[in-house]
Amino acid sequence: LKKLNPNYNWPTTEQEVGKLVIEAAQASATVSGENSRVYNGQVISTVDLYQGGNINVTIYGINGNKITYTLKDGDYNWNVMDPTNIGTYTLTLNDTGISHLQEVLTAKYGAGNVTLANSAVTGNAKFTITPAIIKISGNGSQTGTYTGSPQVVDPNNFPIRLTPEGDAPSPTIPDGTLTSDDFVVKNKDGKPVNPTNVGDYTVYLTPEGVDKLKKLNPNYNWPTTEQEVGALTITPAKMDVTLSGNDSKVSDGQPAKVDISTLVDNLTSNNLNKNGLTLADFSWNTSDGSAPIEVGNYTITLNENGLKKLQINNSNYTVNVTGEFKYTIIAASQKIEYVDGNGNIIKVIDNIGTDASNYGEKVDFDVKQNVPENYKLVNSNVPTQVTIENGVTRFVIEPNIVTTTDTKTVTRTIIVETPDGSESKVVQTVTFMRPQYTAPEIPGYTSNEVPEEVVTPDTEDKTVTVKYTKNPLIETTDTKTVTRTIIVENPDGSESKAIQTVTFTRPQYTDPVNDEVTYGDWDKSSGSWDKYTAPEIPGYTSNEVPEEEVTPDTEDQTIRIGYSKQQEPETPTIPSQPADNKESGKVSAVKQQVSTTKISETNIVNTVQKKVGKQASRNRAQVNKKNDHTLPQTGAHKDMLAIISGALAVGIGLLGLSLDRKKKK
Repeated sequence: LKKLNPNYNWPTTEQEVGKLVIEAAQASATVSGENSRVYNGQVISTVDLYQGGNINVTIYGINGNKITYTLKDGDYNWNVMDPTNIGTYTLTLNDTGISHLQEVLTAKYGAGNVTLANSAVTGNAKFTITPAIIKISGNGSQTGTYTGSPQVVDPNNFPIRLTPEGDAPSPTIPDGTLTSDDFVVKNKDGKPVNPTNVGDYTVYLTPEGVDKLKKLNPNYNWPTTEQEVGALTITPAKMDVTLSGNDSKVSDGQPAKVDISTLVDNLTSNNLNKNGLTLADFSWNTSDGSAPIEVGNYTITLNENGLKKLQINNSNYTVNVTGEFKYTIIAASQKIEYVDGNGNIIKVIDNIGTDASNYGEKVDFDVKQNVPENYKLVNSNVPTQVTIENGVTRFVIEPNIVTTTDTKTVTRTIIVETPDGSESKVVQTVTFMRPQYTAPEIPGYTSNEVPEEVVTPDTEDKTVTVKYTKNPLIETTDTKTVTRTIIVENPDGSESKAIQTVTFTRPQYTDPVNDEVTYGDWDKSSGSWDKYTAPEIPGYTSNEVPEEEVTPDTEDQTIRIGYSKQQEPETPTIPSQPADNKESGKVSAVKQQVSTTKISETNIVNTVQKKVGKQASRNRAQVNKKNDHTLPQTGAHKDMLAIISGALAVGIGLLGLSLDRKKKK
């Protein structure tokens, strides 16, 4: 200016001529982009934001400059607090983040030159947490014994193992989440079953069970099909099988024979399947296993083949067979009968064999030696051995004829009187002879007599038949007396007895030939022993033996009863007046003794003693001999009630005294 006009005295210093204002530039920023990761149970971190994806924070400065900002912890807010579970979340910058953007602008453009208003920050970023894949497995096991009913899966035996992918945490399954209904059991063919029979099965978690787990934690991609979690095993139950039974036959020369139905019927156990068993499944205990023929005792047992067949038929059990079927071949026998010409049996020998005689064996037998007395064999040509054939060998005999001679002499005496007065005799005799017959005596039989008969030399021959008639049965009386002996144990240690009897009679018939005895009916079907009451003894109680009906089959009995001492309650001492300076009377506990008698099969008589109050005692039972009888308890119960009632009355009285004492005090 001075050069333009030097006419002025221009100042030589700076001269203020006005103000220049440079306003701060306005910047803006944008948040954009998105990213994702698999669920890992953690809150989305800042590092997660930049693991892939395209999340950006762009600052728009001056002159078209773009500045990219990397987010730091605390720069942003999510639309929810601490996003952890699966889902899509929105990120926006907060005041701290915006201030960090301003710091970037300040560093680049200087303080205050470029500013960023909160409203100039726009946009947001999205972050998605996707479900983690999870695997379900298990190695559980359950073993049960066959019961005939389906086995129920116990969830406690099949812990579920959850294996998520990556870093995701393994979910926790609370107790009680799964029930038996959440499992399914399959057989080896992969078919669902109710596991009942013995075998190995596979256990699976059902889709419904998986769904329960999904509801516990939906952050996983849960499977939708059944998941194998273990094995279930059903082991055989124990089955004890018993072979029993018996059979016998008399030796007949043929092998023993037992029907398969008989053996199967005697093979017993609960739920036993015996189908298909044959005789080949059983074995005799003979040396070669074949059916025996000779006399003896034998057994039949189930053999190895039979056991295998039973085990197959009863696969749900471990079969254990014990026992045996017993078979006896009884000795053969042969009866000897001596009979007369009419077939009447004169003598019998029941058996000429031994306990070991087999059918067809020959036994030495002296036929002639055993001919009945007064008899002889019709045919003397008899064998010296008899074959044992379970039959009868007969020998025909006839009575011995005993002939005696009956003589009769007819005498004529001639007396000659001589002239000298003497006499002489001439005796003339004629003798006649007549045979006589006496039939032999046979026990149990009576024969007809052959009477005496006058004969002359002119009498013709005659035949007389002697016959035997069996004597009638010998009738006598059979008597049976049934006795009950009651032994009373007195308090002084002595004993007394009471004898009760009932007598039955019936006719008894004895065969006069073979002494076989038969009986008629008893004169009455029953009688009774009267009720018995022991004599009363003051201060003691006893038991009553009841009336009892008896029959001829009743066995003799012995019953023992005793006395129990009745203990009277102690007399309470009435407390004296205070002026007497005496101690108050003491009241003792009332003790009651109740006797009951129970006579069992071994005649055990129990004496029960009870004490009303704090203490109780029990008398030992008295033990008697065999065949004792049980007495009813009715009387004992009544006595007990009566005594207890009395004891209660005494107790109440004592209680009254006590209350009265308290009032006086």
